[in-house]
Amino acid sequence: MESSYKETKQGTYVYKGDAMNYYEWEFRTKLRVASKTDDQYKDAVSKVVDGLRGDAFVVAQEVGLETLWGTRGVEQLTKNMREMVFPLTTQEAKELFRQYTKQNGLLSRQVGESMKQYISRRSRCWKLLKELDPEIELSVGHRADMLLDLAGLDKNERTMIQASISNERDFQKVADALITQHPRIHVSDHRRKSFKGKAKGRGKFSKDKSNAPKGKGKFIKKAYYVENDEDEHEAYDYLQEAEDM
Repeated sequence: MESSYKETKQGTYVYKGDAMNYYEWEFRTKLRVASKTDDQYKDAVSKVVDGLRGDAFVVAQEVGLETLWGTRGVEQLTKNMREMVFPLTTQEAKELFRQYTKQNGLLSRQVGESMKQYISRRSRCWKLLKELDPEIELSVGHRADMLLDLAGLDKNERTMIQASISNERDFQKVADALITQHPRIHVSDHRRKSFKGKAKGRGKFSKDKSNAPKGKGKFIKKAYYVENDEDEHEAYDYLQEAEDM
């Protein structure tokens, strides 16, 4: 599976100035320049700037090379970046909260995304929400319910998760159960999607009597495999004794 984030050829995290990925960018940036001095520090800062795009790159330009290559260059860059990314924290928090609770939104599990990555994204987002607006409240039970509901599972799979943790609405227990029961769901996502696509659009069951043989003997009435209105799948074969016509 491809990485959930982009990197430059030099392995630098690509950042465009969005609120969702700010803290990850900040951490990676500080880690890259840690313990670096003189020319090594300048080289590390250059690689950080090479990974900036759009508004984020504009911020680096405004800081300037002289400041960036100084001993407090990265500190000034992250400070200015934070001010650009979070100018109106209340509005940012509202938008992020909307995405956090949205069905099939950006914070639901995406096709090809592992459970571990999905859970990590949800956890980072909640941490960011609390930092943006400490007054935002959502119970652990509701966060656990949303984690399960947005994980891209069908009804039976969700029921199995709930049964395995005795229906407890605990975020960490739901997260552990998702990872344990679906460690490779990102590998099978495309097959699951393909299967649903093939079944979609067909009608109800129909018993084909047109080719039934006359006279004594056995014949098979076939019921076609289809998807009903409730998206549940059934298939039947009928074996029956024929009567004299």
